[in-house]
Amino acid sequence: MPSIPPLIDTHVHLDLPELAHQLPAVLARSRAAGVTRWLVPAVDGNHWAGLVALAARTPGLYYALGLHPWSLGASPTAPLAELAHRLASRTGAPPPVAIGECGLDGLIDTPLADQQWVLEAQLHLACDHELPLILHSRKTHSQLLGLLRRYRPAPAA
Repeated sequence: MPSIPPLIDTHVHLDLPELAHQLPAVLARSRAAGVTRWLVPAVDGNHWAGLVALAARTPGLYYALGLHPWSLGASPTAPLAELAHRLASRTGAPPPVAIGECGLDGLIDTPLADQQWVLEAQLHLACDHELPLILHSRKTHSQLLGLLRRYRPAPAA
């Protein structure tokens, strides 16, 4: 019987505070199942520094920085500026491998126009820095595809 090739978990929120105390056990179970790498997408700016630190001390863990539609808050301008700064200065060792998790969600109270504005800012950054995106979409597939056709972010390497 052929052996299973190494696995990569491409979307796992290992940076969630409720996982912090059990993270070593979660990673050990994951490794035992054959997972050798993890990609952790951020959902808000409040956890970026912790996520960068987690990636620096966890071999095989990579991360993306972004603003999820669920966590936009009243004023996303400051987090977007911080994201742009982190990408431009390559703050973090290792640097982020993608932008995300970002997108559109038609089932939340945040107006879709506000979500789209924040997503477009992240699309610009993805294009400027030639980074792929990790996308979230609920009931917004047509709008999201329209934006992706306009911006054409970089394909994953």
